[in-house]
Amino acid sequence: MDGAWQVHEAESRFSAFLETGVREGPHVVAGGGVETAALQPAGQWRRLREAAEPGLESLLPTPEAQVETLAPSRWRPHSRPAPAFV
Repeated sequence: MDGAWQVHEAESRFSAFLETGVREGPHVVAGGGVETAALQPAGQWRRLREAAEPGLESLLPTPEAQVETLAPSRWRPHSRPAPAFV
C-alpha cells in the first residue's frame, strides 16, 4: 500500500491530504491495512464518470443490426388444435 494515507492521518491533516490529492492526483485512504477510499481531482473524477456511463449512441442499434434480433417474432404456433364444430 505504497502512498496510502491512514484514516487518522487523513482526518487530522485533511487540508494537506486535499492539497496533495489535487496537486499530485489520486490518493488512497487505508484503514486497518485495507484501502477503503480514494481522493482525486474533481475534473478527473468527472471524466471517469462520464466514460463509465453509456451514451445514447451506444444504446442505439448499429445500421448492420438485424431487425429480427431486436424483437421476438409475433407468430406463434397454436399449442392446441382448434375445436371442431358439429
